[in-house]
Amino acid sequence: MKRTIISSALIMVLLSLSIQVFSQEITGLNKAEQVYEQLNNLEPLKSKTADVSNYTFFKDSAEAVLKNGKIYFLTEVGERIIAALFIGEGSFSTTPPTEIERERVYSEFKTRELNVNFDQLFIFATDNTLADMINTLDIKDDPECPSFSKEIYNAKKYFSDVNTKSYAPQFFGAVLNESDFFYLHLNPEKTNDKPIFYIFDSLSREEVVIGVKDLKYSQISIVCSYHKIEDYFAISDFSKEAQDMVQIDKYSIEVNIDNRLNFSARCQIDLQLKMGKSSWIPFYINDRMKIESIKSENEEPLNFFKSKSDSFIWIEVPDEYLAEGKEIIVNYAGDLILQGGSVVTLREHNHWYPVYNTYVRRNYDITFNHPVSYTMVTVGQKVSETEDKVTKIRTSRWVPDYPVNNAPINMGKFKTEVFKDRRIPVLSLNLSKNIPNSKADVANSISFYQNTFGKSVYEPLTVAEIPRFLAGEAYPGLINFYTDEFITNPYYNVQWDIIVSDKDFSQLRAHEVAHQWWGCAVAYHDYHDVWLSEGLAEFSSIWFLQFSSKNKKEYFDYLKQWKHSISETYKGYKRENKTAPPIWLGTRTPASIYYKKSAWIFHMLRNFMMNIETFDDSAFTEMLKDYYETYKNSYATTEDFKLIVEKHTNSSMTWFFDQWVYGNEIPKFDFSYKITLNDEGNYVANIEIKQQEVSDEFISYIPIEIDFGNNQKYYFRAKVKGAGTKFDVNLPYKAKYITFNVFDSVLSKD
Repeated sequence: MKRTIISSALIMVLLSLSIQVFSQEITGLNKAEQVYEQLNNLEPLKSKTADVSNYTFFKDSAEAVLKNGKIYFLTEVGERIIAALFIGEGSFSTTPPTEIERERVYSEFKTRELNVNFDQLFIFATDNTLADMINTLDIKDDPECPSFSKEIYNAKKYFSDVNTKSYAPQFFGAVLNESDFFYLHLNPEKTNDKPIFYIFDSLSREEVVIGVKDLKYSQISIVCSYHKIEDYFAISDFSKEAQDMVQIDKYSIEVNIDNRLNFSARCQIDLQLKMGKSSWIPFYINDRMKIESIKSENEEPLNFFKSKSDSFIWIEVPDEYLAEGKEIIVNYAGDLILQGGSVVTLREHNHWYPVYNTYVRRNYDITFNHPVSYTMVTVGQKVSETEDKVTKIRTSRWVPDYPVNNAPINMGKFKTEVFKDRRIPVLSLNLSKNIPNSKADVANSISFYQNTFGKSVYEPLTVAEIPRFLAGEAYPGLINFYTDEFITNPYYNVQWDIIVSDKDFSQLRAHEVAHQWWGCAVAYHDYHDVWLSEGLAEFSSIWFLQFSSKNKKEYFDYLKQWKHSISETYKGYKRENKTAPPIWLGTRTPASIYYKKSAWIFHMLRNFMMNIETFDDSAFTEMLKDYYETYKNSYATTEDFKLIVEKHTNSSMTWFFDQWVYGNEIPKFDFSYKITLNDEGNYVANIEIKQQEVSDEFISYIPIEIDFGNNQKYYFRAKVKGAGTKFDVNLPYKAKYITFNVFDSVLSKD
């Protein structure tokens, strides 16, 4: 590596800023370094203060009124004033444009129209908000201006890590790229209330976020998130909005791991700039990676920045990258590899290279140079492998013949076994030991899923072992699940541990295999649609167990277990005087909702579509086959899936999706019946179903079993709307039992 001669004065500047900046040639601070220094040293400008009375400003759905007080503008960042602190009386109001988000506001604040008085307001805005204030207000000098160091520190800790001094990418990027960004952080008058945040980011898919201070951590906890108001009038399908700053076509990566397990890599990124001007692009990477150089395809150094212990590299991509086929080359190294006992693993499986937007699929070409005693595994096919007998270094090249959204790697002293069966794709198993039933679980679940959903798009399928604290992972063509063999050393602190029983190993493996269909082949579009991936994988895993196990009760045992988990989550929200979020909010919900409740939804769909007389669920199976064939090698949204369901039910399913996907209600049932004789002397079942804790429009279709004995049973569905229903059923003769909600067909609280 070429060494750089830096002046002692500049060294002192860099040290005083506590940053690590690596560059081929440094003739002065680049823009990112300047912005970083200025953000670290925000303070009031004594020449820029103003008394304020009834000053009103707006941003999208929000209105803020500075009723009476004083505003202090802070020092320039990027040659602009972008921050200010108001002390005094003020009010803030906003109303989300959608019912789902209004309900989330109500859950947090007990009002759907947020209107809060505050006594302190911090403003961070890269738009014209502060410039308009300065032009409108009577700006004065204030020689006695306080430093407000505590207030500024408290404000900054919500969008930066005050220990490492790294900034949230949307804040830092907005200043660098001069994009439209607006942030309010207000302290309500009632001192016991949490600080409230309002964010508008023009580059986010959902531009507006309202949040509160997290009780455990000094960071924003999202209350609601939605598109800018004008979008609701102009765009019918928000899922198709594209906000990426660059288009990445391919990653070509060469990894070098020497016999001492030192890691370094060269990553070539083929990309095209989409913003129409030179832009600073954030790439996520493990914070232990040290950047040695970043160059253009012509070997010209590019400006970049990475603060100490930060997980983002900021690269200035010049205007010429508006053309297609341009390359950026990143050379880096770091402490990536861990050794626990005789087992080796990685600190980071996913972000070991510069990653931009993991929702989007790209092409990969990865070469590993590593000690022959270890095996490297990643996505795709191993197209070549050689060994150097002198250096004891093995070189393997992996090239997926399909685009993937991420390229995780795994490393270990694996025993590789290739398993071939004409009924399923070729399996490559990479395990440190023989894990009981692992090959059978994987092979049999693949066979079941292929027969049920359709042929896998990936071959071969690679299976690899990972440390237990990662549980299970799935990527296109790659299935990872853990064993209990990893022994941590004193230098690695595992923050949590995951215990899975032997019985649950089969379900875990079947879940990760199911992701080859749901999540990999059919990808979800954004966080709203993650329930389609995790819910279907979770449901498919117990469906496979029901199909393959001698113990058919196991399927319903899992449903019962998940029902309890969902119930406890709802009780937790209730104890906090809140309502649980709907599954459409995806990763904004607890895992018990977007995993377990989502799986229950597919179970309910299966039972709803089942022929109640013959128990044939082929309609449900055909629906999933159609969904898979329609969207494999593509992305699907919740509405896409809804259309497929409606096609196969030949009816509107709006009521179902409104209740179970976009809604958060779960009914509580009370069932009772009497067997009576009518005036003609015939038996009649007088049935009453009470449906509680749901709205008047809530609908349930409940399967009911009438058992006459001697293996004679009659099944039918009862429609229940709102508070409940009463009805009579004429019987041919006296029934022994009547069972309600057979097959646990509808999720309930009882």
